[in-house]
Amino acid sequence: MRRCIPELRVAWSRELSSSPFAAVPLVADVDADSQLDVAVVSFTGDVHVVRGADSRYDGQTRWPVRLGDDVSVHSSPLQVACVFDVHVRVMQTLQQSAI
Repeated sequence: MRRCIPELRVAWSRELSSSPFAAVPLVADVDADSQLDVAVVSFTGDVHVVRGADSRYDGQTRWPVRLGDDVSVHSSPLQVACVFDVHVRVMQTLQQSAI
């Protein structure tokens, strides 16, 4: 049986940090604008959220955000939604046993 493999292409590529990324990115509507965003975290704790369509920072937000000095990150960001809040939150665990 032959399988049909779809053609894949790179939609965009962008350098966000000089530090390597900790894990796979989170793809979610982080800023509640009905468009998918890409959230990534570097090993040094820099959190970047860019628009999924074109890899640009949204002018209304303050990305990137630094989680703190001497922070080490080894996991992907998590999407957290509160029942009484329309905004999606991004949670990150740190090597220092902090959230």
